[in-house]
This record gives sequence, C-alpha cells and structure tokens, in this order.
Amino acid sequence: MFVKVPYKKLVVGKKYKIVGECNDYTGIYQSFEQGPYFNLLFSNVKSRLNHNNVLFSTYKTFYEFVPQAQASMERRAVTMIVRRLIGDDCFEW
Repeated sequence: MFVKVPYKKLVVGKKYKIVGECNDYTGIYQSFEQGPYFNLLFSNVKSRLNHNNVLFSTYKTFYEFVPQAQASMERRAVTMIVRRLIGDDCFEW
C-alpha cells in the first residue's frame, strides 16, 4: 500500500514513488536543492527510461510504500506459536 508523503517529510536514502502528470517514477531521495526553485534530488530513478540523478519539483506527489501483508503474517505466526505454547486454541494476540 502506498501512503502520500509531504516533500518536507522525505527521508534521505529512502525509496519513493513520484507521481507526475504524464509519468510515474521511483527513486531514492538524496537531498533538497535550493535555488530559484525548490528541487528534490533523487538517484537511481526508474521510469520507462532509467536515469541516474533527477531533480523533481516540490509540486510532485510523493508516496512511500508501507508493507501491510508482512506485519499481518508475522502477527498470525506469533499467535499460532503462543497458542501451541500455552495450549489455548482460542488465544488471540
């Protein structure tokens, strides 16, 4: 699941999905560049064409991937282990 992230909360070294008007990109956030315009530098940018370093404007929409399935599988596994340990088939954690 993707969660929208404001550009001010981007974390250096983390991978994000960048949504533009025509293309979607994925890249690793590197730094905030100030100049006449505010730009965000991303490396290893992937789209239809692969780019090395790309500057994106702060007006783009940025998304972070949040894996929900992994957490629910881990919780289920822990519940099953605890059920076996305590001998209660109705235990729910």
